[in-house]
Amino acid sequence: MDSESFKSRFLPLTRKLHWTAFSIMQNEQDAEDIVQEAFLKLWNKRHELQHVTNHEAYCITLVKNMCLDAKRASHASLDAGPPDELPIIAEANPENEMEQLQQATLLRECIDKLPEMQRNIITRRDLLDQEFTDIAHDTGCTEAYVRVILSRARKTVFTRFKTLLNYDNRICTTAV
Repeated sequence: MDSESFKSRFLPLTRKLHWTAFSIMQNEQDAEDIVQEAFLKLWNKRHELQHVTNHEAYCITLVKNMCLDAKRASHASLDAGPPDELPIIAEANPENEMEQLQQATLLRECIDKLPEMQRNIITRRDLLDQEFTDIAHDTGCTEAYVRVILSRARKTVFTRFKTLLNYDNRICTTAV
């Protein structure tokens, strides 16, 4: 494949590839880097691509896989354990910071009280942002069962958190 046919087949896909990368990476710079790397891989394999029937599907799959590989590589090791604090966007207001810290502590307590499997799955999916396939592989469960366990864990955490938050608010308002 010469450079003109390569350009005519693949450059019109740039926007779709960028959108795919951005929707997975959630970062403009990372998405641009992935698309650039994808075009480099495509160029290096241009002679093999003549046999591909759907270039768009091939490219989108390539970008999706590259994004998932990049996310997987950037995840922290599970051996380090779950983060001590939940990431919370703090404002400059000390009262808000204190309230957010208390809520993060309550949320951590709710997660810590879950059964081991639920705690493991909710930590890996919601805090460490791991893929369902990876969690299923590591736990020996099916992806569907991992989703069921995650759903149950989220419902339990939500109910406990809401109860604890209302209890704390009642104590604070009656103490004043």
